[in-house]
Amino acid sequence: MQAFPSELGTEVEEAVRLLMSARSALVGGFDVSVRGQRLRIPYRIYGEPPPPEMLDDLGEVARTVLGCLLTRHHNGHVRQRHAEKAISIDADWVMP
Repeated sequence: MQAFPSELGTEVEEAVRLLMSARSALVGGFDVSVRGQRLRIPYRIYGEPPPPEMLDDLGEVARTVLGCLLTRHHNGHVRQRHAEKAISIDADWVMP
């Protein structure tokens, strides 16, 4: 997944593994640049979001990565819930 800066590799892998365990599909995308790195943000993510109890084993950064991905979810309610959380996160790689 190229939607996050490379230094977040392990956390991104954890979040994507959890997301894809729900048989999610990533569709389309668009390019952005963060700190000179070209990133590819998925346009939409189809599938069920992971149940909350599955997030317990994720660290804070991996949970944030998963939340950012879910701002691209096909269900508008899921997108809105995670976008509202993302707005308050102070990290240059989090773009609401």
